[in-house]
Amino acid sequence: KLIPARIINGDILDYENLTKQMAGHDAVIHTAGVYRFGPLNVKEMHDVNVKGTENVMLAAVKVKVAKVVYCGSTITKGDTTKAKTLTHEDSPRISPIESEYENSKTLAHQKVENFIKQGAPISIVMPSHVYGPDDPHGLGQIIKQYVNGNIHIGLQAPYRASMVHVQDVARGVVDALEKGRTGQSYILSGEEAGWENFLFLLENYSGVTKPSLNIGLKAAKLLGYAADLVSKITRRQGKISVESVNQLKRNLIFSNQKAQVELGWTPRLFSQGFKETVEAYKKGVTRA
Repeated sequence: KLIPARIINGDILDYENLTKQMAGHDAVIHTAGVYRFGPLNVKEMHDVNVKGTENVMLAAVKVKVAKVVYCGSTITKGDTTKAKTLTHEDSPRISPIESEYENSKTLAHQKVENFIKQGAPISIVMPSHVYGPDDPHGLGQIIKQYVNGNIHIGLQAPYRASMVHVQDVARGVVDALEKGRTGQSYILSGEEAGWENFLFLLENYSGVTKPSLNIGLKAAKLLGYAADLVSKITRRQGKISVESVNQLKRNLIFSNQKAQVELGWTPRLFSQGFKETVEAYKKGVTRA
């Protein structure tokens, strides 16, 4: 589904430019953010995710934009392992913050909610674990390395999450723009899947046999400590970190009922979306 839009190059840390560029526009969709785990990029994540979000909201309010959609994250709800019922938009957080990324998104979400309390015309979407083609981050890079045959050691983890395809998230953002109520949050979560689920489908859809050697989270965390030390010395992002390993001990399971009822939004099945994703990466390997 296409909507009329104009792309303007800019910088969300430049408030004056944001104000100038937003003037005269009907709506603003804010999806910019920095997603990293590890000891690096902490200042950049805070600058972009927190201060940048505040700048966007301030500028939108100043020029009286009619509707703003902020793309947050379900990570602000934390680990759902101990939740007694399925976590939804109004569920209280019951777990501690475990990464700088999680901290920055939580602070940003709080700032957006403060703007809402002051009457700003904002709706919030909260995607769960996003996957899909061309993902430059964790899951996408694992798929890319796997189909290339570059993963020789497997990992055992209890991780379970509500998986949502990136195209479904994009559709949900548009739905929130057109039908979302001001001041409301909408979780965009898909089908629940576990780490073993993910590895099983990855092996079947890629045709690449999974590694016979597997390590547990304790061993992975030791590697994470070593990688973090190297990152601090070299100032280069590592492929693993203590923070990224810690994510794999969590459950991130959420209800999308509100988005289905109020927005008419429904995600595709994980098996379908994941197959499309793996096939896209395989084509990329073929082209290379």
